[in-house]
Amino acid sequence: ILFGHVENAPTTAELAALLNTGNIDIHSTVGRRVPRVYIKDGKAVAMTDYLMD
Repeated sequence: ILFGHVENAPTTAELAALLNTGNIDIHSTVGRRVPRVYIKDGKAVAMTDYLMD
């Protein structure tokens, strides 16, 4: 998990501080090439991969 509401996952603000950039840069650089895995109650419930669609 890159970021999100998960224990020990860094916030986008923390990632931005490490990279000396702003929050918007973190969000905008995670492009459509990165698959999304949606997790609920600790289990993957869905996945979106825009490159495979």
